[in-house]
Amino acid sequence: MTSRCVRSMVSAVLAAAATVAAAHADPCPPLQILASVPMSYDTAGRPFVPVTLATAHKLMLIDTGGALSEISQHLATELGLYHRKVRVRQYNMSGQYTDEAADVSPFAIGNLVADHTELMIAPDNFKYANDGAGGIIGPNILRNYDAEFDFGGNTFKLISQEHCAGKVIYWPTATTAAVPMRISRDIGHIFVPVTLDGIALNALIDTGASTTFVPSWVAEDDFHLQLGSADAPAIDLLPGATGASVFKHRFHSLSVEGIVVSNPLISIFPDLMHHAMPRKSPYGTRIPETDEPQGLNEVTLGIDVLKRLHLYIAYKEEMLYATPAGPAPAEVPAPSPAMAGGVPSNPHTAVIALAPRMP
Repeated sequence: MTSRCVRSMVSAVLAAAATVAAAHADPCPPLQILASVPMSYDTAGRPFVPVTLATAHKLMLIDTGGALSEISQHLATELGLYHRKVRVRQYNMSGQYTDEAADVSPFAIGNLVADHTELMIAPDNFKYANDGAGGIIGPNILRNYDAEFDFGGNTFKLISQEHCAGKVIYWPTATTAAVPMRISRDIGHIFVPVTLDGIALNALIDTGASTTFVPSWVAEDDFHLQLGSADAPAIDLLPGATGASVFKHRFHSLSVEGIVVSNPLISIFPDLMHHAMPRKSPYGTRIPETDEPQGLNEVTLGIDVLKRLHLYIAYKEEMLYATPAGPAPAEVPAPSPAMAGGVPSNPHTAVIALAPRMP
């Protein structure tokens, strides 16, 4: 996972370069694909797509678990972009934050082009190690469309939300899981109910996280794990956070409606955002209270699980549709693992199956 903001901000919406014909005469208009671009991946499987940022052609991480879309500090400086302080702080998992934004014009994803798009500038010490990585596309843009992740075909699409509910699976498949989801009001994060070893929890869908993980307080309080023991050994240090360890534990089962993961190896992260984020707004009471957890969510479903599926995120409908992804995507050289917010890569050996839906 990359970063999330403390308070709400007006969403930036990309305008379609080509006019989409009105389909009011059809009670169930066909899907209108507004942008279709190839996906490449880093070694952890996180998806990157080509974009235009002013005069630069770069790759950006598609991050459903991020918040406000952002540009790297290095690229903003290189392009000489106008930037300013904003009345919001955006934090990453190491507790680092940014409160500056740059004006990018034009900003384009495939056929979608916008002028004067405001992108947050990543913190000074937040490293984009590969020159091909320009930043992150977060929910403040994604939520204005339907988003399709075809990991088998290595393609990402933004689709018009003007269609009938449930009429979205246009590719051949024998099995489909349809999962109700909650979209957070201020950021646009996607939450779905899951069951982990028999315990009902709330999960964040995060294509920007290299691994599925739980915070340390869930591991200790709900599953009574002793961090650092043979059952939950330390595997790494959290980048950017001095002395903060990451642990792992193999659970028995993780299930979402229609989706079953057997024997998942799940990481356990310290919840540094919870301590770093202020409890009260410094700007007074007119900023509404957030409906986001103030820190890490109970479960974060990362790309190690998600890349095994063909995902269709219907933001307006508030439904997540998933089918098997087909052949696993090749690891196309792209930005380094450091691109995705300092979340370490964690090879995952879980077996995933789509269970038949009950009538």
